[in-house]
Amino acid sequence: MIWMSTEIADLQEVAARFAALTAPASTQSMRAFSTLVAGSALQDRLEAVADALAAGSPAASLDLVAQVAAEIVGARPASDTEPRELEPLVYRAGLAVRLGRPDLGEIVGELERWLEPAGAGGGGPEEDPEAQELFLQSLASGLAPLAGLDVAATLHYARIFMDNFPPFSLPLGDVDERATRWLAQLLDMGGTRAALRQTLLDLASAWQEGHPRAASQVRAWAEAPIPSDQTQDLPWMQALLPLARTQV
Repeated sequence: MIWMSTEIADLQEVAARFAALTAPASTQSMRAFSTLVAGSALQDRLEAVADALAAGSPAASLDLVAQVAAEIVGARPASDTEPRELEPLVYRAGLAVRLGRPDLGEIVGELERWLEPAGAGGGGPEEDPEAQELFLQSLASGLAPLAGLDVAATLHYARIFMDNFPPFSLPLGDVDERATRWLAQLLDMGGTRAALRQTLLDLASAWQEGHPRAASQVRAWAEAPIPSDQTQDLPWMQALLPLARTQV
């Protein structure tokens, strides 16, 4: 299918550009960025970046990040900083805004309460891996767009999978998992899987103070080795599964 190859090539090009934004920034770079934008009316623009990231359109996010970086430099004519140098820092700042919003905090808070030591005779959380995966699913599916997952493309290809799925196999009941495995392989491009792990680490840091147990669990998910087999990458699979299910 030539048209599909063209679509994938376009997605890969955007994913490669997005990957350049997602490398962890040094503390020194972030401090320099904070100094550069101190006193500016930048918060509304960072909120817009956070919204764009959450929407899961990497191309639109790249455009907005570039615009905001250009605005910052344009407001300081004496600066010798190039807008492109600021783009990863604008991304990081917008990401921090998104990670601090209450909807993610509520999930982390629920995870914290679930991880509290059980009473006498009660089973511990480690005895309920399915519940653990549901928490990971809730978080990873919300964080994957921030890491560069194209949500519209994911839904599009999930629909293609379903349209081509043999009807006689539907009674087997695992079509959502099959679709997810296919998507996990198809959409592994750029640095999205690694960026998802980094975003989980950033989430853990953002909520460490109030929810230490949850932060520790999120960190454990993030720090597990990234397997070469995309279908064995638990955060990646759990991020894609809810999207696949919308098309089943």
